[in-house]
Amino acid sequence: MKKVLSIVVLSFVINSFAQVGINTINPRASLDVQGGVTIRGNIRTSGTDTNKGQTGRMSNLLVSRGAGNSPEWRSLRLPIVKSGRYYMLFANSYSDRVGIRPTTLTGTTPVTYDMTLPTSWSVISNLTQTFSVINPVNRVFVLFEAVAQINSSAQYHGVDFTCGVFIDDKLVGARTVDLYQATTAGNSVFRTFTILATTDQPLSVSNSHVIKIACTRRSNYGGFTGNLGIGIPESATTANINDFMSQSSLRVEVFETPTSTLNVVN
Repeated sequence: MKKVLSIVVLSFVINSFAQVGINTINPRASLDVQGGVTIRGNIRTSGTDTNKGQTGRMSNLLVSRGAGNSPEWRSLRLPIVKSGRYYMLFANSYSDRVGIRPTTLTGTTPVTYDMTLPTSWSVISNLTQTFSVINPVNRVFVLFEAVAQINSSAQYHGVDFTCGVFIDDKLVGARTVDLYQATTAGNSVFRTFTILATTDQPLSVSNSHVIKIACTRRSNYGGFTGNLGIGIPESATTANINDFMSQSSLRVEVFETPTSTLNVVN
């Protein structure tokens, strides 16, 4: 009897490390089922020799974690969306203290929507950012704000400049600003200005749209030839503001109408 019992136990240990196939004589995994499976009890994951593993909660999904890792239970969270409405799917804010000091005069020709970014304009490089659009029905809203400064003690010295919001190097919004010294009482005059822009037409579905802020110095007047600082003091020696006070800010918001099929990202 001892011999028979030993043989049975030994046979069980050896088979416990073998691959098991159901409806196949060549199993490709520890358990290979060729056919349908009916489960009348729990499915447990991440078990060990001392822990039976997790069964998950009601409405959980079993999600793969890639090769070599056991799956795990995850909650499925989908937003409640109504057909035809816009929802904010992307929003981010950026700031810059480097700024620009444009010197080239480009003239007073008006700018137009969708014009290509001219090479003569100065770009605030730290505000150049990439964003994604995942639905074909969309609108992008952009808010840009900065401080501009000149330095002159002569009355009516000033400068005329334009800043624009460009998406994929196409203009979607612009503001033209006159900055001048009204009296002879002071110098280093500065002004805060804001651009609120929105796209007129939907952007293409892409994860590589690029937004840029660029400015141009259109003209001087009153004999002014000094520095113009945008998002930065007009010079490093300016006493009445600093780079913290003059820094530029950018806010980008993407509103989209989700399609009927949503990608679920955990």
